[in-house]
Amino acid sequence: MTKWTNSVILLCIILIFGSTSAAFGSSFTFTNIRLQNALTLSLSAINDRGQIAGYASGVTHNSDGFLYLSGKFTTVNFPTGSSTVPESINNRGNIVGYYFDGMSNHGFLYSSGSFHTIDFPGAIETNPSHINNHGDIIGWYRDSENKYHGFLYSSGSFHTIDFPGAIETVPTQNNKYGNIVGWYEYTIANPHGFMMDSSGNFRTIDYPGAQISSLNGINDHGQIIGSYSNNASGPISHCFFYSKGTFKSIGFPHNDGSGCTGINNQGQIVGTYYKGDVSHGMLYSVGKLATVDFPNSSSTHLIGINNKGHILGHHDNEGFLATLNENKQDNNNQDE
Repeated sequence: MTKWTNSVILLCIILIFGSTSAAFGSSFTFTNIRLQNALTLSLSAINDRGQIAGYASGVTHNSDGFLYLSGKFTTVNFPTGSSTVPESINNRGNIVGYYFDGMSNHGFLYSSGSFHTIDFPGAIETNPSHINNHGDIIGWYRDSENKYHGFLYSSGSFHTIDFPGAIETVPTQNNKYGNIVGWYEYTIANPHGFMMDSSGNFRTIDYPGAQISSLNGINDHGQIIGSYSNNASGPISHCFFYSKGTFKSIGFPHNDGSGCTGINNQGQIVGTYYKGDVSHGMLYSVGKLATVDFPNSSSTHLIGINNKGHILGHHDNEGFLATLNENKQDNNNQDE
């Protein structure tokens, strides 16, 4: 088995394009992110320093993890894993994700060039999904009875996150104050959104009248994004924003479904919407919607947005970074 070392830096090709958006009346600058010899490239998360965590296929393993910054890739491959998938990165550059050892998935933390296994005690499978700027890690694990539970790993200790009475609980994101969002199920294929505060108190957050709800993200002001569907058996979902007890559906008129994937501390939201079989990137900022499509691509998906307003996304089988040219975010707005 060929193995990259963490010091290997690979060459990439960066292409710059421009595009316009009628909704904002201003242009976006796009930076294409390519990794030589990769069949596909997936970007997972971006922090406020512009560091990007992701993974690629077709290089040396089934999935090779990487850290990307300013045109340079550094490999992030767990030493004994046949696949490594980073999921989240915080402002200190700490990365969490999972690796596959040929039998099951195991969680990992990558910090200062070193790996640490993050496995819930006794679990068959552990999948961390997010790390906040204090280093608190959340995710889910599968027990010996094949039941799924959420977990919090903080200060060296594990804590189970189970919504009361639920058969399954899956946390998705945590903010710096320890608030955690995700979804749970009382019955199979009937998810509900939840928030758990830092004291361990749970609250259901379902879009009004929806058959299905899930929460995908929370910023440090407690603003939440999620997805809902009015049809319990149908795949069509819609993006929503929740703040201080108020819900707002986010999306272009007459689309064929949408989903929110990221929110920053300015309340800017990114996601994807569909027109037929074609996907388009979507940005919601200061009450306005804009399409964010990589130029000349057949499909665009937006993954996340940092507190500088830098947008992470995919087009076709490659990644990109997009910046709204009018964006004048405070460069010092970083959470340590």
